Amino acid sequence: MLTLNPDVLERLSADIGAQALQQALGLFVAELEAMGNALNEQPEDLQLVARQTHVLKSSAATFGADTLQALAGRIEAQARAGQQLAEDDWQRLRKAVSDTVYAAQSSSRLSGEAGHAR
Repeated sequence: MLTLNPDVLERLSADIGAQALQQALGLFVAELEAMGNALNEQPEDLQLVARQTHVLKSSAATFGADTLQALAGRIEAQARAGQQLAEDDWQRLRKAVSDTVYAAQSSSRLSGEAGHAR
């Protein structure tokens, strides 16, 4: 199971506050869920793959989803190089998105509970 880097989340919470972090995690989850739906079928358009994985990579980096960030970055580079993706890579990406959604939802609940406890 993937987790979000707690150091990144802690820095974000310090920078923007626990409530804003909870809202941002909610937006991240919504973005990941929409992207997950778009990833159900592997597109033939490598430029589209490069754009989608670039967005995933950037968002993942923001929230410390290190495994998703690395995988999306690798797939983005392959797509930009004109290399067709193996179905295994596409399946790993879908799983990483799904696992990251779960981790972000869990983190959002935890940060919400911590904010109410203060």
